[in-house]
This record gives sequence, C-alpha cells and structure tokens, in this order.
Amino acid sequence: MEESGEEAEQLRWFCGVPIATNVLILKDLAWTLAILAGGAVAFVLLVQLLVGRAVGGAQFRVAATLACYVVGFIAAAFAITAIPLFGNHYVVLYRFFPDSVYCESMRGRFFSFRNAFHMRAFPVEPMTRPGRSTTKAVPWERVFRFEADARRRVIVLGGAKGTLMRVYCPDGETYERALGCVRERTTGARPAAAGRRTT
Repeated sequence: MEESGEEAEQLRWFCGVPIATNVLILKDLAWTLAILAGGAVAFVLLVQLLVGRAVGGAQFRVAATLACYVVGFIAAAFAITAIPLFGNHYVVLYRFFPDSVYCESMRGRFFSFRNAFHMRAFPVEPMTRPGRSTTKAVPWERVFRFEADARRRVIVLGGAKGTLMRVYCPDGETYERALGCVRERTTGARPAAAGRRTT
C-alpha cells in the first residue's frame, strides 16, 4: 500500500464495488462481447475468402455459431469469477492527494450474501491486511475531463486517451466531498454531459 504523501492526504475511504450487478461493468462487458463476436465472424469469413471458397449462408451460420460460443464462454467465465469466487464485489481504497488520486483494488475477506446484491458502491470495513491488490495512481494534471453520476455515486476521470479511473463512493456525503475535491483539482477540466459515456 502506498505510504508517500501521508500527511498531505485529503480524502480516504474504503468501499465495496459490485461486479455482476454493476451497470458500468456490464456495459464494458457488453462492448467487449460485441467486439469479440464481430471479430469471430470476421475471422471465419476471412478464412473462407483466403482459401478461395464462396461466402454463403452456410459460412455465415458457422461464423454466427462460433461467435455465440465465444460470447457464451466469456459470459460464463465472468459470472463464475464475479459471483462464486468474488461474492459479486471487490473492495477499493481511494486516497486523494494534492497532486494525484490513488486507488487500491483488493478482494473482499469472505463471501457475504448481504454484499452480493448491491447495485451501487457500499460501505465496508477498512482492510488492514488486504493480501494481493492492484494499485493505480493518476496525477491530477492528466485529468482533462470528468463525469459525475450522482445516482450511482460514481465519478469518472477522463484523460486525453479515455477513462483514467472510476471513483466509486459508498454514500452521498463521500460522493459530495470527492466531487468537490475533483472540481478543485481539475479547475481547467471540462465536465462531461450527464449520462454520457466517457471514452
């Protein structure tokens, strides 16, 4: 866990983030599955053309079948990983510094039915020994725009090439404090239109 800049830390919180019931993650999954399905169809048809065969209804059916298998396999793997293995949530630690925003994603301690059906981020107990985790730090100077979703309590930080980080908040008070900090630290950033996907 990152320790530098401890005295300058402005905000800090833990929250649980749903996976299979998270609309934003499901949108990402849908885009990924669409791309994979289209790629599978294009691959089969390209192979048919390269071997000198005409592309007809039979080839399209084979391509569509392969695409369905690919989509089904990825969707099943996602569901198995998200629900039985992760209990449909993971835990994130956010830390706001004057020069950057930091997040550390980690697996929850145990499976809990209470935490398996959330649609939005929710409060969790701080984790002092998270085990394996993934960390990310984004300097404020790289944030060119942000999208605030009050209904889901999510702030999406965007850069020159797309989304840099999603900031999930467990309650309204944390959301308002985080949003105020984002606005303060990204004075020149352009707020995205409400409800628009940040890319």
